[in-house]
Amino acid sequence: MEQWRSYWGRGVNSAVIESTLQSAAHGYLRDLCDLGYETLRADPHLAAIVSKRLRAVASIPPRVTAANGIGIDSETANFYADMVRWQLSKIPRLRQRLANMAASIWFGRAALEIEWVETKDPKERWRVKNLHWIHSRRLCLGPDRELRVNDGMWQGTGFEKVGFDLREVPFKFITCQRQLFSEYNEREGLLPNALFYSFFKRFGWRERLALTELYGKPLRWIEFDPNTVTKTDDTVLDKARDIADDMGSDHAAAFPPGVKLVMQSVGQGSSAVHKEIMEDCNKELSKLVLGSTNTTDAAPAGLGSEQARVHQDGELLVFTTDCDEIAEDLTHSLARAIVQLNGGPEAAELYTPKVELPFEVPPDPKLELERAKMMLEMRLPLKVDEVYERSGYSKPVDGDQVISELPTPAPANPLDGLFRAAVTPSDTSAQSSEPEPRKTSPGPAKFSQWRQGRSLLTGPVLEERLVQGIPLCIDRPVGFVQQGIGPDGASWSRTYQRDYGFIPNTQGGDGEGLDVFLGPDLGSANVYWVKQVKPTSAGSVFDEYKLFVGFASASDALECYGAHIPPQFFGGLEQSTIGQVKSLLGLDPRPMMGARDPLALERATKVLGLIGLLGDEVRG
Repeated sequence: MEQWRSYWGRGVNSAVIESTLQSAAHGYLRDLCDLGYETLRADPHLAAIVSKRLRAVASIPPRVTAANGIGIDSETANFYADMVRWQLSKIPRLRQRLANMAASIWFGRAALEIEWVETKDPKERWRVKNLHWIHSRRLCLGPDRELRVNDGMWQGTGFEKVGFDLREVPFKFITCQRQLFSEYNEREGLLPNALFYSFFKRFGWRERLALTELYGKPLRWIEFDPNTVTKTDDTVLDKARDIADDMGSDHAAAFPPGVKLVMQSVGQGSSAVHKEIMEDCNKELSKLVLGSTNTTDAAPAGLGSEQARVHQDGELLVFTTDCDEIAEDLTHSLARAIVQLNGGPEAAELYTPKVELPFEVPPDPKLELERAKMMLEMRLPLKVDEVYERSGYSKPVDGDQVISELPTPAPANPLDGLFRAAVTPSDTSAQSSEPEPRKTSPGPAKFSQWRQGRSLLTGPVLEERLVQGIPLCIDRPVGFVQQGIGPDGASWSRTYQRDYGFIPNTQGGDGEGLDVFLGPDLGSANVYWVKQVKPTSAGSVFDEYKLFVGFASASDALECYGAHIPPQFFGGLEQSTIGQVKSLLGLDPRPMMGARDPLALERATKVLGLIGLLGDEVRG
């Protein structure tokens, strides 16, 4: 029978489609099935969207839910649910068989044959060995519009008792007869509704290619000089025509005397109307199959992605309905058969589990992480496993190499980086509860209140200084010896050649106070910033800033840095002024910046973003 399948090719026209639909309406479905397969082969867009809808069903693993309700023994219900669940898991190529069942969406009907195997297990005597696909071309409708398998050449004139009635052998077949449009089965499925639109596309392509062949390339003709060549000089004209015919796009040719070749380009809009027809047909087919037009081709989303959401909602409704109907067929024809063959009719009546194909749109990881962040900001607890699942990442296990935080990026400007976390109110509730991890010799120290109620950090330091109006805590004076153990396990020590400390109530990039080296020239108006980096396997990442105060030149600052810190941690040096540092701290910058120059002061304060922090006397 298969070698006699109908194929129309270029012969497809509206009359052929109309005749095929009329035959199907009278019960003869074989030609309609052949034309449906040919249409999918000839229409890539239609094939893609139909496949998308079918694969949406096949992509969902079946879920089996035990029977429940009044008079149901939960232990027995779970036993049969486990039986059905286990047998489904052993069916070869189950996802492909789900796609075969979903083909009823296109053809209006589908069927699978169940292959059983008998075992010696008294509790599970019958098991499903395999499911076999029955080609839609083999299916026909009987007098009661029941599905029948007919492998003969003769399918009757329609609705006849030919072939094998699938109802005659119970528990042997899974049948799907869709009712998408509440019609009789011979008129059901997406196929009859899609044929004309797909034909219009084929006609559009055919005419467009013909126009391309005729007018897509420049027109060419031969002109001759009547004074040199006459119309009756056939030999010369034939030779010229042969030369023109043999010319390619990148060839040159010599024509006889008095003959020349003329080429003229044709307008580009000759096939635009056919392109519009094809695009409109694609949209209509997309609406028919997926319920939306935003399908296989990339299209811009509407305002706020509302258009994309509407398209997704339409497709979700279509896919969910397909999965629910296929799951009902599996419950009725397969799960019930498994329970009845192994437990009897009464068990099937009470304990047949429900097979489900729960279609869900995969969560958007970015959106889910934003929602999780919002929940945490509201101090609402979240399940860690659920956050991992919805974000798309797997939860690490022991032995996995993990990333727990992103490397701290270096600010584009060290002054901007310092400003973002520089001066904080004296309210300790806004500060970290963790003390700054300074390893210093013990010694009580407290700075007094300064700058409109702002107080400095209280901690054990060796000396407190005020350098050009900037408060400093010296915790490693000249001669201080620092010891430690490196990543390689080797011990190291460092003897400080310059006083070293930090500016309280600041952060230098590493979460601690901004580190400061003090040089011999404490009256210098310049300061130097060194960006310190941290070597990693992926390259150097920003670590912190170190400030050099009291150094006459950049070379002096670099010499001091090299005497205390290995060169692999050096990431660059920039120069600024004492006045800028004081402005960042909210101190009066006028001694170093020139309070008599209001424009200079305004430029500095705008760049640093400090107009809201400087006092009224500075802004004035």
